[in-house]
Amino acid sequence: MRENKIVRLMDLIVKSITEEMKLLGFRRQESTEMPYMLQFVRTLSEVPALTFCVSASLAESRGGGVRIKGNASIVSNLVGELGRYIPGEAQLEDNVDDKSFISYVDMVAFGSLVRPENIALVFPIPDAEGVGSGVGKFMKIVSGPLSKWFYNRDSVDKLVSIARTVHRGVLGENVKPGLLRSTVMLCLIHDRFEDASALMEWYLNRESFNPRDSLARATAFDAALVDRFPGYAQVRGETNQLGNSSSGIVD
Repeated sequence: MRENKIVRLMDLIVKSITEEMKLLGFRRQESTEMPYMLQFVRTLSEVPALTFCVSASLAESRGGGVRIKGNASIVSNLVGELGRYIPGEAQLEDNVDDKSFISYVDMVAFGSLVRPENIALVFPIPDAEGVGSGVGKFMKIVSGPLSKWFYNRDSVDKLVSIARTVHRGVLGENVKPGLLRSTVMLCLIHDRFEDASALMEWYLNRESFNPRDSLARATAFDAALVDRFPGYAQVRGETNQLGNSSSGIVD
């Protein structure tokens, strides 16, 4: 009896969120295997290689009712296809054996978008009468801080800029290696070889790397792209030649 009540409540939530997300231009990707792991997508007309994704995970609360947890991401299938050609020694450490996130350009949990930050943020819905309020709070994040987060990443130019953002953490100050690498690949996909080279050169000259990456891995990543994109190889060669000249190194 309790299980049927929870299922009915989840179905009401699914219907409500789907309707609200449709108003914002998102369509739901149906899944028969995980009907309560909702995924909504919107492809950018300006940058067809990018897709905005919003996830809503529904689960039964311990005290009864249902809770919603939200996450968002920017995905590029073209980046994923290119990433699969990168050899293991050039991949981020956690992508060598697991390619689940290789198409992801950037991602964020709803809890990271609120102030103060609340990683454990969920939206509890105790019963059918609470659906409007609970879904409303979820959508307030989508139309507010998440909309701004997407806006700041809705073009290659913006991604090139934001990829250089240094984040402070317990392991020091580092950029997000997945975002940076994906942005470099997006530049190459759009024949923006100079932008890709400048971003890669800046990254290789940093003194520290996220634990998922290293100078050796980043250098191998750069070399793999040089092998695949002649235009990028030409710009990288000119950059390296200029660097050697300014350092007094002569071939």
